[in-house]
Amino acid sequence: MRNRKLVLGLAAVVLVLATSCGSLEGLEGAELYANSCAACHGADGSGGSGPAVGAGSDAVSRSDAELDAAITAGVGRMPGYGNRLTSAQIDGLVDYMRELQMAP
Repeated sequence: MRNRKLVLGLAAVVLVLATSCGSLEGLEGAELYANSCAACHGADGSGGSGPAVGAGSDAVSRSDAELDAAITAGVGRMPGYGNRLTSAQIDGLVDYMRELQMAP
């Protein structure tokens, strides 16, 4: 539990630094998730202030197109990333989320 809190805390710091630096250019999949998603959705996708997106989550039943649309436009309190990420980067995020969903 302590390690999980440390990882989530570090992910939040990385998110703040990445956001303040303003550039997610060149990052893909796991790096994008760590920098832009993990602070809210958990490093392993198990959730936090945002809903779970990993194994056993509702996101498993969503199509890739639905996940892409949610990342692009945003959902609820989550901002859209369509203006900050390329379509290839969003595809990489969806692919990484699928990896998290396969984890035991």
